[in-house]
Amino acid sequence: MLGLAPDLPASVPVRARVGDAVPARIAEGHAPLRTVEDWYLQRVLDRCDGNYSEAARWLGLDRATVRRRVPPGKGPEGGRARK
Repeated sequence: MLGLAPDLPASVPVRARVGDAVPARIAEGHAPLRTVEDWYLQRVLDRCDGNYSEAARWLGLDRATVRRRVPPGKGPEGGRARK
């Protein structure tokens, strides 16, 4: 099942949020890969409280890749990086 690794350190808060459930289209395997990737990226970014660098570390991606993949207005603070 899609989700974060169960052994996340305490620095990554794990809390229930609206939208944490896997969307039906993804769970049923009827979503394009890009849709799944975008949903998962947003979920990880939410779990990292909008910290692009921390999300990038968890995803094994470069921070610039994470920023580029977040649609305008969908990231923390309307898509701007958290300082």
